[in-house]
Amino acid sequence: MMQVTHFLAALRLAAVLLAPGFAWAAGGDQGHDHGEAAPAATAPVITATSGSFELVGRLKAGELSIHIDRADTNAPVLDAQLGLESDGRRASATFHADQGDYAVDDAAMLAHLKTPGVKALVFTLVAGEERELLSGELDVPGEAPADAAAPGPAWTAVAGWGAVALAAIAALALARRRLNAARAAHREGRMRALRRLGATMLVLAMLAPPAWAGGDHGHGHDAPAAPDASGPQRRPDGSVFLPKPAQRQLGVRTLPTVVAEWPRAVELNARVAMDPNAGGQVQPLNAGRIEPGPRGLPEPGQAVRKGELLAYVLPSAAALERASQAAQLAELRAAQALADKRVARLRELADTVPRKDIEAAESEALSLAERIAALGGGLATREALLAPVSGVIASAHVVAGQVVDARELLFEIVDPARLRIEALAYDAALAADIGSATLALGGQRVPLAFVGAARSLREQALPLVFRAEGEALSALAVGQPLRIHVQTRSTLKGIAVPVAALLKNPVNQTIVWVKAAPERFEPRIVTVEPLDGVRAVVTSGLAAGDRVATQGATLINQLR
Repeated sequence: MMQVTHFLAALRLAAVLLAPGFAWAAGGDQGHDHGEAAPAATAPVITATSGSFELVGRLKAGELSIHIDRADTNAPVLDAQLGLESDGRRASATFHADQGDYAVDDAAMLAHLKTPGVKALVFTLVAGEERELLSGELDVPGEAPADAAAPGPAWTAVAGWGAVALAAIAALALARRRLNAARAAHREGRMRALRRLGATMLVLAMLAPPAWAGGDHGHGHDAPAAPDASGPQRRPDGSVFLPKPAQRQLGVRTLPTVVAEWPRAVELNARVAMDPNAGGQVQPLNAGRIEPGPRGLPEPGQAVRKGELLAYVLPSAAALERASQAAQLAELRAAQALADKRVARLRELADTVPRKDIEAAESEALSLAERIAALGGGLATREALLAPVSGVIASAHVVAGQVVDARELLFEIVDPARLRIEALAYDAALAADIGSATLALGGQRVPLAFVGAARSLREQALPLVFRAEGEALSALAVGQPLRIHVQTRSTLKGIAVPVAALLKNPVNQTIVWVKAAPERFEPRIVTVEPLDGVRAVVTSGLAAGDRVATQGATLINQLR
C-alpha cells in the first residue's frame, strides 16, 4: 500500500511539472494570439523642416499627399508651387484647394517611391517671394513574409499526452493488482488509495491544455480589430499624435516663445462708472406729471444731443393752493382794470396834471400786467427737461402720465466712448506703484489711464479711478462688474503666452501644449503670473523657442 501511495504522489508531481510544457507545445506554436492586436500598418511618412516651413508627406495608394505649414505659427501654406526630386527623377505636386494639401501623382515617381528601401527626397517650395529647399528620407518597408501554415495538433503534445496516458494506465493496473491482493486484509486502505488515484486524475484533467482546437483555430470569434495608428490619439507618455489633416480641421495655431522682462501685475475687482465730464443726469425741479416731448419719450440706447428736449413735467399743486392762486389772480386783474382807467383819465388831463403822476400810473398798470402774466404762467407752464450733454440714454425711468417728485432721477446720459473704471485695492501701497493698467474686452487689451486714488476707504478697500476711452467700450454698461489688471513698476522674467493656451490636466495642474514635432504635441506643466487679462507670464515650465499651441489647444487637451 505504501508503494502505491508513493507512486501516485510521484505521478501527480510529474503531471504538475509537465502540464505547462504540454500546453505550450499544443498551443504556443500554432499562431494563437489572443492578446492585443498588432497595430495597423501605417502609410510611409516623410517629414522635412526648415527655418520657415515644415512638410509632412504620406505615401498612399495613388499619390504622395503633402501638407506644408509655417514652422512658427502652424498656419497652412496654400496655393504654392512644389516640386519633388529623388534619384534623378523629378515631378511636380498639384495643389488641392478643397483639402489644402499637395499631391504627387506621377506614375514613374510613385513606382520609384513604392519600391522598398530608404530614399532621399528633395522638395523645392516657392511661396510668393519665398523660396525654400526641404529634404528628408522616405522609408518604405518590404513586404512581410507569409506565415507558415500551422499544422494540426503538435506531435510533441501528442507524445506528451501519450506518455501521460500510458503512465495512468500502468498506475491503474498496478493499483488494481495491489488492491485486489490487499482487499481482504484492509478495505479502508483500498478506499484511501482510490481517493488518491481520483485526486491524481482530477489534477491531470484540470491542467489539460486546450490543444485540440489547433489547426484552423475554430474559436468561434474574431480577434479585435487593431486601432488606426494614423489617427489622432493620446500616447502612453501623455503626448498627442495629431496628423496634419486633423490639425487643419481643429485650426491649430502655435506661437514661438521669447523670454523677456514683464511687469508684475495685480488683478483687481472693478466696476464701470460714468465719466462726470462726459455724462449727466436729468432730474425735475418740481413735482408733477410727465408729458412726452415732440419726439416722444426717449428710450435706452437712443442718441441725444446737448440741449435736446426729452420730456415735460406739468407741475402739480393742491386744490387749496390753486384756489389761492386763482383768487390772487382775480385781485390783480381787478387792480389792473382800475389802474388802466386811472391812466386814461390822467392822459385826458395831461395839460393840468403833472407829468410825473401820469408816469406813476402807467408804471403801476404795467406792473400789475406783469404780475398777472407771471401768476397765470405759473399755473399753466410746463417744465422742460433738456439733455445736459450729448451721448446715449443709459437709463430711462419714466412713462407718459407718470407723477414724479422733485430731484427724482429720470434719465441718465453717458458717452460710451468715455467711461470711468473704479477698482478696489486692498493694499493701499498699490496706489503709489501703478505703472499702467489694462482691461480685457473680447480678446482685446484696452489701456486705462490712472486718474487717482481716493483718500477714504470703501468696503475696507481703497478706490482707484481709471479713465478708459475707445470704441471697444461701447459694449460696457454703467455699473457692470469687471476685473482689471494693474501693472506695477516691478518686473519679473518669463514668457508671455495667451490666456487661451493655459489649460488644466486631470490633476488640476496648469499646462500648455508644446509642438515637439510636426505631428506631435506634448503637455508641459507651468507656473503662471497674471499680466494684462489677455496674456499671462509663464515663469517656469517653458524654454525660449518652444512653440505653444494657442488656437485649438482646448481640443488637443480633450483627445484621449
